[in-house]
Amino acid sequence: MDPQGKFVLDLGADPARTDLHLPDAGKTDSSNPPTLFEGEDCVAIFLGTREEKDWFLVLDDYGPGGAVVGYARGDLLFLAGECAGLLFFRELAEAGENLDLE
Repeated sequence: MDPQGKFVLDLGADPARTDLHLPDAGKTDSSNPPTLFEGEDCVAIFLGTREEKDWFLVLDDYGPGGAVVGYARGDLLFLAGECAGLLFFRELAEAGENLDLE
């Protein structure tokens, strides 16, 4: 099952592209983040699950033979970490709002 893009920030197209073809992305139930999924023309990093939604960082600048064009592996891992951190802090903020302070 291909994931459905519900929130997409696309720096390369307007309107944002939402058609993702990641055949193994449905296996996130058995995966711990970060997990790398490779499609024909893109690569996705599974960042985690929140409110029954799976979150991915998708890079479509994917060259022949699986080479990521213009990016170093460290850059991709940094971006994935930043995105995962944003999800984590958002969850902390929402949990803080629900605290029962006496």
